[in-house]
Amino acid sequence: MKKFKYVFLCGGDRLEAIKALFDAGKDIGYIIVPKQKAILMRVKRVIEFAEANKINISYLEKDELTDFFNNHNFDVLISLGWPWMISTEIIGSVRHALNVHPTLLPKYRGFRSGAYILINGEKESGVTVHMLTEKMDAGAIICQSAFPLSVFDTPKSLKRKTSMIEGSVLTEAIEKIEKDEVKLVSQNESEATEYNYVRTPNDSFIDWNKPLKDLYNEIRACDPENYPAFFYVNGEKVCIQLYRFDKPEEDFDMI
Repeated sequence: MKKFKYVFLCGGDRLEAIKALFDAGKDIGYIIVPKQKAILMRVKRVIEFAEANKINISYLEKDELTDFFNNHNFDVLISLGWPWMISTEIIGSVRHALNVHPTLLPKYRGFRSGAYILINGEKESGVTVHMLTEKMDAGAIICQSAFPLSVFDTPKSLKRKTSMIEGSVLTEAIEKIEKDEVKLVSQNESEATEYNYVRTPNDSFIDWNKPLKDLYNEIRACDPENYPAFFYVNGEKVCIQLYRFDKPEEDFDMI
């Protein structure tokens, strides 16, 4: 079986996916991260892992990406939270171009969908590995895996649960590619939803005129530490905290 050479385009804290392929003995030729201060802080664990394991890492601006791929040869490109659209020229420069998306496509396309999974009261979420195309998160699916959600899940627990399966889903996709056993499944456009709105602290504002039962999902979708749900009383900002008296230890990052 041919040994494939891989390159990661990483714009988020997605170490588990990279580590899964590294632990499986795959040839990671490069990890590329955007040369942006905010993103460099997010990918700190990825950078430390690459340096500790002597994996090539490059810090590139958006307009430097095409030249990089013109000067290197890779079999498989894997996008992990990459912040920019990837050109058809770059996609065409590799044998396979994949994206690892932290939702169950075609629902919740886009790079800001996490909070809305909770706001909408979804009963499950998951990870999808799909082919890269010109349209964001719209390529045919290679494989997908789901996990159940609780009414007590929060942004932090959703991220944790997603990262726990991301590596295994990516590894499954790579094994299919290397064995030439990929059976692509087209996404159903009638089921597609997309969320690209960048939430701000003001999005944690809660309309206290609504019934509490209608506000519950909105409240738990807010980061309780950094951007807690809030409302105003006599001009004073009042924050909302949800908690359970008898919360199990394993639910440490949940309500």
